[in-house]
Parts: sequence; structure tokens; C-alpha cells
Amino acid sequence: MFRIIIPSKRVMSYGDNDVMFILETLERNLRSGKRAGRGDVADSTCIGEGIVRTILTRLDNMGFLDITKRGITLSGTGIDFLDTLGISLMDLERTDSAIGGYQVALLIKGKADLIQRGIEQRNSALKAGGDGCTTIICKGGRLILPPDWDVDGNSPSMSSQIRSHGIEEGDVVLIGGSNTGRREAAAAANSAAMELVG
Repeated sequence: MFRIIIPSKRVMSYGDNDVMFILETLERNLRSGKRAGRGDVADSTCIGEGIVRTILTRLDNMGFLDITKRGITLSGTGIDFLDTLGISLMDLERTDSAIGGYQVALLIKGKADLIQRGIEQRNSALKAGGDGCTTIICKGGRLILPPDWDVDGNSPSMSSQIRSHGIEEGDVVLIGGSNTGRREAAAAANSAAMELVG
């Protein structure tokens, strides 16, 4: 797996999962026409403001951000990076079909062929400190929780929410879950996503 940012050798208080969550949050804000301040990013990701400041500084130095007095947004380079990975943050309501009191959902474009039973994604989520990861694929026009649970038929509300995000044939939805917090749920989803795209 590749590294986005290599943390300081002094303290490893953040990693690629946090960097990805910040990038995804900024991309979601961009889609909705919003700019955010550092505090807004910290609040929406549940990552400490000091860590957010460090990550934002490094991303800015890499040319991934456009920082002005009006706030922070992704630059063309940052947008291209996320587009290349094919990962975007989804706004889904909490579902009983996924584990955890906190849940973060990601849409990953075109990686359904890499999914077997979803166990690999769950294991990746557990290693990252989450409580689990629910994997849903779009196959034959249907939303399926592997190996064969029909999301469209069994959970029409969740299916409708997922479809509103423009899921297409061959796409994957990962719902990271944690009972600890939103940051850990995002780490669960991003850890599984990075294994699919890395």
C-alpha cells in the first residue's frame, strides 16, 4: 500500500486513514459548494484540531488544497487525486445493516470484482481500530451484500440512499463502523478502501 503522508517520526498520531477522511470531507464540501475552516474540518471528522492543522499544512505543501480567507477547499490536484482513487464520502443515515454506533460510508468506483465475501474488508477495518465494515456491491444492477443478501429487496430505504449517490455497475460501498467514534469508523472504511485501490 502506498503512503499519502509520512507522519513525523516523533509521534505517530495520525495516518493515511485520517488524511483520506480529511480529503473526502473537503471533497464532499466542494460538491455542496462549501468552504470550511480548520475548526469545521476538525468538528466534522472528529480529528483533533492540532492534527488537522498538521495534515492541512502538509496537504497544502503538496498542492492538494486551496486555502483563502474564505476557507479551505480542494485544489485541482486534490480533486484529481481523489478521482484517480475513485473514492468519495457518502452521506448515509445510520443503518442496522452495518455495525457500530458511528458509521462512515464510502463509494469506491469500479472495484466490485475484487470483493469476495466482504471478510477481507471487515478484517482490514478491525486492524485499523474499527468494529467492522459492511461491504455492498452493485452487480447485475442490484445492490448485494456478499455473498447474496439483496439490499434492494431487504432494505429499500438504505438502497434508495445508496442509489442517490450515483452508484453504478461494479461499484462498492464500504460502511465502516465503530462504537468509539466517527474518526474510528472512518478509519475502518478507509483502511478497507485503501486495500481495494492500493
